[in-house]
Amino acid sequence: MFTHHIYLLFFLALSLGVNAENLDWEQVNSMDNISVFVASDKKTGFKVCKVETLTTASVDALVALNTDYKNLVNWMDTAVDISQISTKSRSDYINYFKWASPWPVKDRDSVTRSVLTKRTDGSVLLKFDSIENIVEESGDYERMNLIDGLWEFVPNENGSTKVVYQIMVDPGGNVPIWLVNMKVTEIPLRTVQKMHEQLKSENYRNAKIDWL
Repeated sequence: MFTHHIYLLFFLALSLGVNAENLDWEQVNSMDNISVFVASDKKTGFKVCKVETLTTASVDALVALNTDYKNLVNWMDTAVDISQISTKSRSDYINYFKWASPWPVKDRDSVTRSVLTKRTDGSVLLKFDSIENIVEESGDYERMNLIDGLWEFVPNENGSTKVVYQIMVDPGGNVPIWLVNMKVTEIPLRTVQKMHEQLKSENYRNAKIDWL
């Protein structure tokens, strides 16, 4: 019954999440095959960040990289510890993250559920959202209870793959919205840059995903 309640809450959160199609995107940066966009979420006042890039890595390679939770700490910017605390399937799981923050701001933690869906065109959507009441909050960390994001991997006819990374975060605590919005692109951009470096590994480039 408890697990059933958790999943009901998650799907409610999905229905209330950010709809990318209704956002008015503004491009704010472009470098090294990476484009960065921002848009305002009218419900919360927070900015949403979207990063788009192209890679020669396959959709399978990108799925393998993103589902290898033990390695996420090496490329998800500011992540310092990650554990997988629940697994409904290989495409539906819950991760617990600890994030470093610059002094004197308290370090953050978060709990997110991720669900992967493969479409008929071969593209993959990885949707992740924060969920509550799974991991007890610690006084050592400020819990981030609003995380709404996705990864999208779309194969192109020329063999490249388009990658879209979109995220909105409320870092919690007393950080003012204007300051969060001012810094909203920094972590997602660095994450995508590190993703490109990780994809050079043969462990991912030669990956074959037969479970999705």
